[in-house]
Amino acid sequence: MKKVAILVLSIGVLYLMFAACSGDIILKSESDLRGTFNGDYIVTLDYGSTFAKEYTQPVVWIFTDSTYIMYIDTTRTWDHNFSICRVDGRYSLTEGVNLFQLHSQPDEDAGFNACKEKTNPQGDFSLTKSNNADTLRMVQYDQAESMYKELRIIRIGDAP
Repeated sequence: MKKVAILVLSIGVLYLMFAACSGDIILKSESDLRGTFNGDYIVTLDYGSTFAKEYTQPVVWIFTDSTYIMYIDTTRTWDHNFSICRVDGRYSLTEGVNLFQLHSQPDEDAGFNACKEKTNPQGDFSLTKSNNADTLRMVQYDQAESMYKELRIIRIGDAP
């Protein structure tokens, strides 16, 4: 008899818990940027001068809810003379996107043993995205380095 009373009491408590929570609003935590993208990372050195030089590398870019990874897309033809770094870090959405780099290293998969860290995407970028965030364009003008950085990417899948 005691076991039956405990069982009925337990079922009643569970029912009350579920009934009390049924009206709660569940907030989606996923960023609408979350996914795997590919496209181009474009860096213009000496931007605005007659000596400006533009470099383009095909990249894979992965956004999770709060982190990012960028590396050279070796399935496409890439510029062997412009060694961008394989980078990862955290990001936050502001009026654009702020990239806070955690790690940077030469992209050995692309055959590089050195990279130009000052060309890494970090800091504040403006962000333009399609309605469903499948196409992204991020732009930054680094006045201190006279450098223009632009990322043009298209979603190719979900984040791992």
